[in-house]
Amino acid sequence: VTPEARRRHLQLDWSIQLDRPVPVAALAVRDAALNLLLNACHVSRENGSVGLRAGIDGSRLVIDVIDTGPGLPEHVREYIERPGAGSAPLDRSSGLGLWIVKRLCDEIGAGLQVLSSGDEGSTLRFIVPLTTEALRDAA
Repeated sequence: VTPEARRRHLQLDWSIQLDRPVPVAALAVRDAALNLLLNACHVSRENGSVGLRAGIDGSRLVIDVIDTGPGLPEHVREYIERPGAGSAPLDRSSGLGLWIVKRLCDEIGAGLQVLSSGDEGSTLRFIVPLTTEALRDAA
C-alpha cells in the first residue's frame, strides 16, 4: 500500500489493536484488506489520507478502511450491502477490488458494510468471524 500512497501523496493512518494471533483465513483476509486499501488509495483525493483500524469485537475481527474520496456511487453501495452479491460483476470504473473483496467475503463467511459515505470520504467495515478450528494459514 505504501508505494500507492506515496504516489498519490496520501497519509497512512493505522490503528491495529491485536495482541494475540487471530484465528481467521489469513490469506483471504490479507487479500481483502489489501484490495480495500488499494481502492481507498485510488479514490482518495491527492494529499488526503487512508486509514485502517483493526481489532477484535467479541468473536469477530473487525477491519475499518477509511478514505478521503468523493463517496461511493449508489450502485456500488448497493452492491456492497447486498448479501450474496459476490458473483455479480462491477464495471471497470466501479472497482474490480470491491468485487474481489465480495467474493472473498462469500468464501470465508465474512461481511462488508458501508459505515459512512459522502463528500469527505467513506468508511467500509470488513467483518470476519473468528474460527475455533485450527487453520493452516491462521494469522
